[in-house]
Amino acid sequence: MIRVLVVDDYAILRAGLKEILLRDLDGVVCDEAADAHPEDQYGKRVLQAGASGYLKKESAPEELIRAIRTVLAGGRYVSPFLAERLALDYLKIRAALSTKPCPSENLRSFG
Repeated sequence: MIRVLVVDDYAILRAGLKEILLRDLDGVVCDEAADAHPEDQYGKRVLQAGASGYLKKESAPEELIRAIRTVLAGGRYVSPFLAERLALDYLKIRAALSTKPCPSENLRSFG
């Protein structure tokens, strides 16, 4: 069984995505939820909560099926948009950490 959560504000979009999934994949079970968050923030939150993948609603139906097959094979899949956001966040964190002194540089000799 494949469990997919379809999240969007618009019921018509959720219905269309469910139709694609049910048509192209065997054993899929779809649940629905609405969403009112910016996509990059929501995408990060669902991945942190344990989701195996995330796509933007502008993704083509073929990308949706490819993403689910990737996850079924044990991988993870994020939209190129979210991958770029995650990479930028990583680089910001890395840059911030590289400007902080190493703990050993803060040690003083009292002797």
